[in-house]
Formats: sequence, structure tokens, C-alpha cells
Amino acid sequence: MVDGVICCGTERGRKVSLFLRLVAHLAAWGILLDAVLDMLTVHTYYTEYRQGTLPRVFFTLGIFFIVLSTLVSTMARAVTTCVKGQCGAGQMCGILVYGLGYILALPFLAIYTTGL
Repeated sequence: MVDGVICCGTERGRKVSLFLRLVAHLAAWGILLDAVLDMLTVHTYYTEYRQGTLPRVFFTLGIFFIVLSTLVSTMARAVTTCVKGQCGAGQMCGILVYGLGYILALPFLAIYTTGL
């Protein structure tokens, strides 16, 4: 509803839909940018750790949280797939791609599905 009027099938509805798709598409690019910046930050932490200007805890926690999101994604994908009773060999490939490849698969899938 926009201004109390259901806008399905109208020109206003198409404009609202296009705007929301644009916002979702930009957010998907934001996810990819966030992943790249996280990796660059961890690399910076590692460089400063090697130079002795930063404690080791920053570098190790940076890697830990990047790996943690990947492991949680893999476990969640495996549990939801196996609960549905679809634990075949073909589904295991999906678990690996969208689980272990989470840090890249999620942004690119979001960019693809919201493509303009």
C-alpha cells in the first residue's frame, strides 16, 4: 500500500517495485564490498602485527570472525537441506558452494537475483 491505495498493477506500483529492486541491488553490492573490506582489514592487521605495531589478537580475531560466518553458513545450509530429506550427492555440492563459498556466493547470488 502506498498512501492508503493498493498500487498493484498501476504505474505507481511499477515505480515502487523498481525502486525496491534498485535498493536491494545496491545492498547486494554493499555485501560484496563489506567482504572485500573485511579481508583488506585483516591483511592490514597482519601487516601491522608482523611489523610489531599491533597485538596479535586483532589479526587472529579478524580471521576468526571471517571463518566463523562461513562455518555457521555451512552448518545452517547442511541442517536445512538434510531436515528436508534431500541429503543426496547433488545437494552436497550446493552445501559446499553456498556454505564454504558463502563469503563470495552470497553477494554474487544477491546481485544476480536483484539484477536490473
